[in-house]
Amino acid sequence: MICSKPSGICLLGRRSALTEALEQTPIAGKFVFKEELASQAGLRLFTATEVQTGRLVLLREFYQSESDPSFPDRFQLEVERLRALDHPTIPTTIEGTSEGNLHYLVREYTGGEPLLRFREHSPAQVRARAETWTNSLAEVLEELHAQKPPFVVGQFGPEDVLVTTMGRLRFLPVRLESLQAPDTLDEFAESSQQTVQIPSFFDVHRLICLAWWMLTGQVPVLGQSPGTLNPEEYPEISPQWLRGLQAALDPTYPDPPQTITQLRMLLLGQETVSSEKPPKLEYEVADVKHLNGPKGRRVVQGILKVWNSGGGELNGYCRSTQRWVRILPTAFQGNQVELEFWIDSSGMRAAEEHRAHVFLRSQNSEVDIPVLVTTPPHWLSLLADPIAALFPLLPGLLLMILMCTVLYTGQAGAEESLLKLTRGEPLGQTLSEAVLKVRIPPGDNGPINARVSATIVLGCFVLCPLLVRMIVRRFPPDQRRRLLPAELLGHFSPLIWLAILWKTRTFNHISFAHPDFQVLDIRQVHLSKLILLNLLSATWFFSPVQDRLKPLLERNESLHGLVRMALLLLVLLVLGSVLFS
Repeated sequence: MICSKPSGICLLGRRSALTEALEQTPIAGKFVFKEELASQAGLRLFTATEVQTGRLVLLREFYQSESDPSFPDRFQLEVERLRALDHPTIPTTIEGTSEGNLHYLVREYTGGEPLLRFREHSPAQVRARAETWTNSLAEVLEELHAQKPPFVVGQFGPEDVLVTTMGRLRFLPVRLESLQAPDTLDEFAESSQQTVQIPSFFDVHRLICLAWWMLTGQVPVLGQSPGTLNPEEYPEISPQWLRGLQAALDPTYPDPPQTITQLRMLLLGQETVSSEKPPKLEYEVADVKHLNGPKGRRVVQGILKVWNSGGGELNGYCRSTQRWVRILPTAFQGNQVELEFWIDSSGMRAAEEHRAHVFLRSQNSEVDIPVLVTTPPHWLSLLADPIAALFPLLPGLLLMILMCTVLYTGQAGAEESLLKLTRGEPLGQTLSEAVLKVRIPPGDNGPINARVSATIVLGCFVLCPLLVRMIVRRFPPDQRRRLLPAELLGHFSPLIWLAILWKTRTFNHISFAHPDFQVLDIRQVHLSKLILLNLLSATWFFSPVQDRLKPLLERNESLHGLVRMALLLLVLLVLGSVLFS
């Protein structure tokens, strides 16, 4: 992508007709369009769902000109180079796929929105984090430049940086110069198959412009003095960092930075680090093991080794970015430190991989460390499939026994109240007109018991899928797929048992004819409530539905809480309509 602005910073475009078409048509037969993150001439960035696995991925679109037949070869070479990158800030490149003249770079998506769009609604937060984010990107670029051959991005801007809900950055580097037609790169490469070597100063200039844009919202022009930054207007930014940024953009500065390392030294204050290297944080995740905690909780314990490979003394702090991760101590000082972290895996599915995150920050760098954890298998997952398939059916059976017991208790109270109206005479096959016209006198517990019994019956239809879900999530993914029919039967077992027992006296009691006890008659209007509650609960807790909702709900915890509260409120309203009718 070639941007008209010198820093590569572009504006988002309007929703295109192609975007609307992608929502209906699978991309390359593999992906279904979900959400557009950035759209403009030469750049389309959007999320999509992989049809085969259901996972959410990040796609960037490239257009092949008719006059550039060698583009697919260069594109695949670039995909292979990107797949070789291994950095926690850079999402993993999965593959490259094509459809006609459109080529798509597929990356892992861990949430976030483009920095360009993020600044539109949170400019104050971007200004406050400009120093930290610039230093973090500088560290990433320094590692990329240290590769052999060096990986120089060349063109990037705020549209190539994602900001997650936790305030972490995800960098999406693409060497666009490598994808340009060969005749536009005569000074860098002699053929389309040759690795393009871009000067490292390109990344230095882009990063400087990006930092200035984060602070001011304006794009500096190369060769012109952008102005002066007043430290009082940026209390969250260190004064020496502001001075270093101004010096990097000043065309009269005698020794402008030519490498990322020189830029980092300038931003740190050249006078304080000229005699020694700045601290550089390094880390290693070691000794991850599974333990049984108090009250039978399954806990993952690990050691995080942190050391300084630069100059001076390393000091900083650490914290977890997920509520089920704990780390001690929360602050560290010294050039070789060991931190202990604990991960409560009791809420995780059995035998699945999960990614915990530990956040570290030192004087001049920060890093979000992903820790891959495989939860230990639950004893249910060790059973043979025929035996394991019985467990999802147990909640429906037990709850049906409870439901029949509750209905029987409510009917006994109703029958006792009706016997009082008939002066102790036995009830016949039908109730007389005289009994039907007389309401139960005040103070009698029969109607209250009937409403409580009917409410408990409705609750059983909601509770059954929840219990089935608690059992099924103990199975590993492959076993869960094999036992999907048993899970489905377990979710709808209350309706199945109801159909089996439909003709029994428990569901056809004589007292149902009396107005005060029609609430117990689940054959009438209450049947629709039973079916509605069971369908809602079963749909929410069904494994394939949960697997598809999981990526969306993990990215937006507020949406997760809102949906759960809405469903809970709906259930309570239905239960209340019976209890307080």
